[in-house]
Amino acid sequence: MTPAKSTTKLRIVYDASAKARRGKKSLNECLHRGPVLLPDLCGILLRFRIQPIVMLADIEKAFLQVGIQELDRDVTRFLWFKNLQSLEVVEEVYRFCRVPFGIICSPFLLGGTIKYHLKKIGTPVASQISENIYVDNVLLGAGTVKEAHRIYFESKNIFRKASMNLREWISNSSEFLSLLPETEVVKGSVVKTFGMPWNYKEYNLQVGGVNFSNSDVIPTKREVLKVVAKVFDPLGLVTPVTFYGKVFLQVLWMESVSWDEPLSEELCKRWNEILTELRLLSTLKIK
Repeated sequence: MTPAKSTTKLRIVYDASAKARRGKKSLNECLHRGPVLLPDLCGILLRFRIQPIVMLADIEKAFLQVGIQELDRDVTRFLWFKNLQSLEVVEEVYRFCRVPFGIICSPFLLGGTIKYHLKKIGTPVASQISENIYVDNVLLGAGTVKEAHRIYFESKNIFRKASMNLREWISNSSEFLSLLPETEVVKGSVVKTFGMPWNYKEYNLQVGGVNFSNSDVIPTKREVLKVVAKVFDPLGLVTPVTFYGKVFLQVLWMESVSWDEPLSEELCKRWNEILTELRLLSTLKIK
C-alpha cells in the first residue's frame, strides 16, 4: 500500500515465489531474471542536483503497458475462485496478457522495452531519459523554463509513441509548473524522490526512513537492526550519524545477544543515546 500517493494507493503484487507444495519449484525459480538495467542510484541523485530546473515524472501503470508474447502467457496462469469457502472447485483459469507485479523478470521486461524504445527514438531528450530513468520514475533537467517546457512536450510525445503516459510532474520551478495542466501536477510540497523525501518548493532533500516512533518497550537486537536498516542514505550524507548504530549492532553480535532478548540496562542506555541522534535526522534538510 502507498497511501501517500495521489493516484494508485493500493497495488496487488503477486507472490511468484510461492510454491504449490513442498519440494516443487515456484514460478520465479523457473524464469530467467534477466540483467539489471537500472542505472546507479547514486549517479541519479548526483545528477539530480546539477541542472537549475529539475523535473520528475512517473510513467502511468508502467508494467501494465507492456504486453506478454502470446506463447509465454501460459506461465502466468492463475486460478480464480468465486467462493473462497470451497477452494476444491476451480471456477475459472485466467492468464495475464500484461507484465504483472511480483514476477522475477518483470523489471527487466519493463526496462528492456523502454530502453529499446528510447534507443529507437534516438533524440537528445530520449538519451537523457535513458540515463535517468529508474523503473518508472523519470528525471529530467533544463537550464531555462522555456527549455523545460520544450522537454516536457517532447518527453510526453516520446512515451505516447510507446502507448505510455508520463504524468505526476513535479519541479523546483513554480513557473514551469504553472505552464502545465493542473491534472498533470502533483499536489503538496514534499514527495518521495528515489526513496528520499524532496521538498521541491524549498528545493531540499531529506533522509528517508527516519521517522522512528517512541516506545517504552525494552529494545532487542531485532529492533536495533530494524531501526539501523530503515535509514535510507544512498549517498552516505549522514554516515557520521548512522555509523554508531552499525557499530552498536556489531557489539550485539560479538556479545552473542539473541534476536529477541531484551538488552541489558547498560546496552539500553547506549542505544537510546544513538537513537536520539538518529531521530534528529528527521529535521535535517540538504540544500
